Amino acid sequence: MNWGIAAAVAALILAWGAPAAAQGEVEASAKAQFDAGVELYKQGKLEQASVAFARAYELRPSYKILYLVGKCDNDLGHFAASLDAFTRYLAEGADEIDEPRQEEVRKEITRLNALVGTVAVETDATGATVFIDGHRSGDTPLPGPLFVDLGEHEIVLKQGADELHREVVKVAGGQQVTVAIATASAAQPAAGETAVSATEVTVAPQPEPARKPKRVWTWVALGAGAAAGIAGGIVGITSLKKRDNFLDHCADGDCSPAAADERDRIKRLSLTADILYGVAGAFAVAAVVLFFVEPDDEDGAEVALLPAAGDGAAGLALHGRF
Repeated sequence: MNWGIAAAVAALILAWGAPAAAQGEVEASAKAQFDAGVELYKQGKLEQASVAFARAYELRPSYKILYLVGKCDNDLGHFAASLDAFTRYLAEGADEIDEPRQEEVRKEITRLNALVGTVAVETDATGATVFIDGHRSGDTPLPGPLFVDLGEHEIVLKQGADELHREVVKVAGGQQVTVAIATASAAQPAAGETAVSATEVTVAPQPEPARKPKRVWTWVALGAGAAAGIAGGIVGITSLKKRDNFLDHCADGDCSPAAADERDRIKRLSLTADILYGVAGAFAVAAVVLFFVEPDDEDGAEVALLPAAGDGAAGLALHGRF
């Protein structure tokens, strides 16, 4: 035990004076906790010693115990808790603390300020409990910012069993982070004011997005013309191939009577191809005319005119949805 701790312990023992048996129950409990803290500190069990000293302070508040709490937490690296204890030690002890001790604690506070940040909780809720990293830190309104070690901390505000707010903040050395919490009660109208119900809120109708106009019959004519042209090409090519094959077997017009049917079939294919070319041209002209005269129509239609060809015959099949 260093000299500072020894001096503080001696001062407290003298302050308690009479043995525990002659004191009240609370006084006896405080003395027991203090003695346990001294013994734990001697054994190097600083975590337990800090808890014992803090409990002794709760039972019998004395600024001298805060010095011991601050020393234990400082050695443990709990800089925020140490800074809090030393700050309260100077505030509560004031002029009763001798000048050398005050100077010692002030220097320690200066060093700790670079290792500790603060969290200020601002809320309209009264009597709500603030928890930092699961530990109760006080009830609102808080007397001031709360000391925290560097890093991330979870701030929780509870009103009884109800959780009002939960937030994680990151605090740097010497930085103060403010957590502003507006609870549901703050949204209630003040006396004499009238709340606006949800049914009174109207939303202006949004214009329906304009759909791209479609020239239905223009596209029908264009599609039909293209289909007729493709069908005419298919039938025409088929006709030419059959004619070439027929001529190869009928040299100098000397054909057998059995080839007469094939010749007629070739003629029909040629005629069908010519008709399809004519239809394609007519639809092409119609599409051009409709493009300039047909009014815009927002109701779409799907139309497809597909060629249908077979051996010796050809035609068009119209498929669509209107």
